[in-house]
Amino acid sequence: MSFGVLYEHLSRAFLSTIVVGFGSGRIDIPLLLKLMSAEGSPALSPKAHLDLQRAWWQLLKAEAGEITAAGAMYNVQVGHHPRGEEAVLAMAKIHEAMLWRHGYEVLAKNIVINEYPYAPTAGLRNERAGATPRSEKEKRQRKREIDLRDRLLQYLKTNDTQDPDMLSISSLARTLETTETKASITLGQLIAQRRIAYQPFVDPDAQEVLDAYLPAAMAIHGFDKLKPLKEHVEGKSGKTLDYIQLRIALLKRNLTPTSSSN
Repeated sequence: MSFGVLYEHLSRAFLSTIVVGFGSGRIDIPLLLKLMSAEGSPALSPKAHLDLQRAWWQLLKAEAGEITAAGAMYNVQVGHHPRGEEAVLAMAKIHEAMLWRHGYEVLAKNIVINEYPYAPTAGLRNERAGATPRSEKEKRQRKREIDLRDRLLQYLKTNDTQDPDMLSISSLARTLETTETKASITLGQLIAQRRIAYQPFVDPDAQEVLDAYLPAAMAIHGFDKLKPLKEHVEGKSGKTLDYIQLRIALLKRNLTPTSSSN
């Protein structure tokens, strides 16, 4: 499923119903907001949100306790580190048990209502008290980045080619009259945002190296930042890689770094 389709379903649910989770206020919602921003979609929080963990902590007057402990308290069998469907079923059963034991009114006190679920624009964020307005230099830099992105998109659209030489970073940089670093960063962001297909830019040799060494690198460094992954794979393999191939390898695994830069 593409992120665009997932975002459509999420936005409907976030705006039309109460979103219920366990630890979702600390983990799931912030992660989804980062993913939305990284994909270029308007960042959207739930309009109504009930974090069962927070409600449970309130009842216990505590600040700790995971889903397995909550399951034990409410006679719900929860596996060790549940994920996916198992975690969803466990949350639903805990929710039901809490409703029966404490009543709706007690849980309703923990429902957070967000009158403005969409994240504020950069302009609004800058207007907050204490915020520093963007300098003219930053604005000009952002304008140049947008211009480069638009010119690259237009070039790829009007020159539908599979020629590796024309699609190389050096060739794109010459055509766009920019540096190879800027061309690489811009192309990588467009690929990560799925605004262009990654297939024409695949280097089979580089992908073979990444298939061999990237899983171990992610186990150590995660995938939020590209630089540690690149350095790890290069150090272990002895091969030089570019960030484009690393982004493609992550995209093939349905992963997107939260950082938009290299």
